[in-house]
Amino acid sequence: MSKELMESVPEFKDLIDFLKSHNLDEPVWKVLGGSPIHYKKLNALVVNMLSLRNTATDEIVNQVKDHLESVLLKAFTKTVLSSSANTKHIINIFREKQTTKIPKAELEAMGFPLDYPNKVFRDVFVAKEDLYIVPSSPAVSLIISENVQSAAGVRELRDKLFKPA
Repeated sequence: MSKELMESVPEFKDLIDFLKSHNLDEPVWKVLGGSPIHYKKLNALVVNMLSLRNTATDEIVNQVKDHLESVLLKAFTKTVLSSSANTKHIINIFREKQTTKIPKAELEAMGFPLDYPNKVFRDVFVAKEDLYIVPSSPAVSLIISENVQSAAGVRELRDKLFKPA
């Protein structure tokens, strides 16, 4: 789902308003992307805290940051770290090329066919006929592109996402 479409969902209005008013919308989009289920989880957390009278805004902001860190940590530990040796080679190719998509035929020609099931990558068609391999989620894409190698690296990525521009 596009960012504009996600922001137009009535159920997410209070969440989106809060995120935008605290400059959290871009980092949230970078980690969650267009996944309504991920926004629904974050929405439940934020709207619930907003309904409590004595909850400080800083506390809610910290909860949003912690939630994104948990999504990134899960992408790192349960997806990237636990992947097969072949998938780890493909991760390294993505990092070396500094890209978010590689033609499937190119990987196969290099001797790295995508193994299935695969939680790190998925196939997508680009321009109707060209099959590419892309990260399975925005969080996985960030883990790969930012060369995260440890849980401490996940924390550094979280902090980097929220640094003022």
